[in-house]
Amino acid sequence: MDRAAASELLDEIATLLSLKGENPFKIRAFENAARALGHLEDFDERARKGDFSSVKGVGKAISEVLVEFGKTGRSSVLEELQREVPPGVRDLLRLPGLGPKKATVLWKDLGVASLGELEYAIRENRLVTLPGFGEKTQEKLGAGLRFLAANSGRFRLDEALDRGAAVSAFLLGVAGRAAGVTRVEIAGELRRGFDAVPEIVLVAACASADRLPRIPDGTVPVRLVPCSPAEFFATLFRETGPASHVDEMLGAVGTAAVQSEEEIYTRAGLSFLPPELRDDQEAISLARNRTSPNLLCDGDIRGIFHVHSTFSDGKATLEEIFRRTVELGYSYLGLSDHSPTAAYAGGVTPERLEKQWAEIDSLLPKFPSLTVFRGTEADILPDGSIDYGDEFLARFDFVIASLHSSFRLPPAQQTARLIKAVRNPRVTMLGHPTGRILLARDGVDADWEAVYDAATESGCGAEINASPYRLDLDWKTGRDVRRKGIFTSINPDAHELAGLSEVHFGVKIARRAGFASHQVLNALPAGEVAEKLRVLRSRTG
Repeated sequence: MDRAAASELLDEIATLLSLKGENPFKIRAFENAARALGHLEDFDERARKGDFSSVKGVGKAISEVLVEFGKTGRSSVLEELQREVPPGVRDLLRLPGLGPKKATVLWKDLGVASLGELEYAIRENRLVTLPGFGEKTQEKLGAGLRFLAANSGRFRLDEALDRGAAVSAFLLGVAGRAAGVTRVEIAGELRRGFDAVPEIVLVAACASADRLPRIPDGTVPVRLVPCSPAEFFATLFRETGPASHVDEMLGAVGTAAVQSEEEIYTRAGLSFLPPELRDDQEAISLARNRTSPNLLCDGDIRGIFHVHSTFSDGKATLEEIFRRTVELGYSYLGLSDHSPTAAYAGGVTPERLEKQWAEIDSLLPKFPSLTVFRGTEADILPDGSIDYGDEFLARFDFVIASLHSSFRLPPAQQTARLIKAVRNPRVTMLGHPTGRILLARDGVDADWEAVYDAATESGCGAEINASPYRLDLDWKTGRDVRRKGIFTSINPDAHELAGLSEVHFGVKIARRAGFASHQVLNALPAGEVAEKLRVLRSRTG
C-alpha cells in the first residue's frame, strides 16, 4: 500500500458517502484523514505496523479501513458503498459545477444514474423544474456533457505519471522477478510531455515476456511493451513516437541494437532530440543542422512564484511555506495571495497585507538563505483594470494578473480586457492566461495573437501554471509565446505545501514548448530576478 493509493481510497469513500447523503461529520472525517495521510512522514512505517489510529485526523474506524486495504488490497467499506451507489452516479461528478449534492438530487429525484441518462433528461427538458437547477443550470450541464465527449479517455499528467511510476516499481520489484525484468521506462505521449494522455506506455526489458505479471487495475490504462535487453533503446525510441519521426529515423539507421537513443541520432547524422521536441518540425530541422536544443530542466528552477498562504485561500502558514521552500532547495519565493475582489478565496485587503508583510519581516531572520518577493495574484476586472488599483499595486515586487470571473464575455470584449491588462505597467505576468481547467473547462475565447503582441510590446510575461489541473499556458500556446520573445515563469499556484513540489509538471510543458532556461524567470539567480522585477516595475504605461 502506498500513500497515494491510501489517500485516494479515503477520498473515494468520502465521495460515495456524500452521494448517499450520509452524515456530513462522517464524510468530513474521511476527507480530513485523506489529507492527513498526504502530510504523514512515517506513512511507510505505520503501513508496515498496520496502525494509523494515533495519527491526528485518523480515528479507529478509518485506521481499520487502511489496515484492511494494506493487507488485502481491498476495502469492504468501499465495496459496500459501490454496491449501494450506481457507478454512473459517480461519473456525474466529472461535470464542471456538479457536486455530490446536486448529483444526488438527479439520482434520487429524477432517476438519473449515468451521463447518458442525464443527456437524455436534458434533451427532454426535465431539469428546468427540478429544485436547485433551472434552465441556466441545465444549459451549463449540457455544455459540460459536450466538453466531456470531446475529451473522454484522456488523463491528467499527474495521474499518468503517478500510475506509471507505481506500475514501474511493481514490475521492477518481486512481481517482475520471474520474468527477469531489468529496466522499465515510460514512453508514448507521456514521455513526449503531453498535458493529458489516453494511456501509459511502458517499455520493459526482460528475459521472459510470457512470464510478466498482470498489471494491477487502475484509473489510467497501461500498455506494456516487453523486449529483450538488447532491443531496449530501439524499442523505447519507437514507442516514444511520433510515428512519422520514428519511421524517418529508423528508415535511415535500421533497427539494429543500439546502446542509447543518442546513438540512433548519431547514425542518422542528427543532433540528439529530446522526446518533448520530436513532434516539432522546427526542432527537427535544427537537429538536422547539428544544433542541439538547450531545453529547460527541473534542476534549472531556482525559485518559485505564485504561492498562496493562509492569508487568502492557502492551507499553510508563511513559516511553513518558507521552511518547505528551503527544504526543496529553492533560493527565493514569490508570495501572491489573492486580491480583495476574490472574496470567495479570502482576498486580502490592503490592511491585512500590512500584517502579512510585517510577519514576513519577522520570519526572514530564521531563513537567511531565502529571498522573499512580495506579490499578489490580482484579479483582472471585466473592464481590464487590475484589482487594488495602480497606486497600491506599485508597492508590490511583482503582480500576477489573472482571470477569475467573466469568462463568457464576447471575444472582442475579452480581447480588449486582456490587452489592457498586459499593457498595465504594474503587471509582471499573466497568471493561468486562458483560465482553462484541464479536461474540465475550456479557456476564454479571445484573439490571443493580439494579446501576446501587446505583451511583447509591454514586456509583460505569461506564466506556465504548473498545477496539473491547469497547465496553462499549454505547450502549443507556449511555443507561440516563446517565439514572440515573451518570458515565462513556471509557477506552482500552490495552495498547500504539497503544491510547492508540482513545478516539474510545468517544466515538462515548458520543455515541449521549447523553452530554454534563460527564457524562464524562475530559472535565474535571485539577484538577477530582483533586477528584472525592478526593471519591470520601472515601466511607464
